[in-house]
Amino acid sequence: MSGYPYQDGDLAVCADCFINEAIKGIIEGNATDEECSFCGETSEEPIAAPIREVAEFIEEGIRRA
Repeated sequence: MSGYPYQDGDLAVCADCFINEAIKGIIEGNATDEECSFCGETSEEPIAAPIREVAEFIEEGIRRA
């Protein structure tokens, strides 16, 4: 991992923060938090995935490009 500062916390991001369907899918499949750290959306069910997992998915896609 590249060590971006936002990856050191317990931040989570929801699918609504992205337009890319692949990223939305990763978030929906790995959601563990009921609140998005970025847009503030909340739910009684998990809607946000750890930012580390999402960033790793994006980084892997960039490396393959």
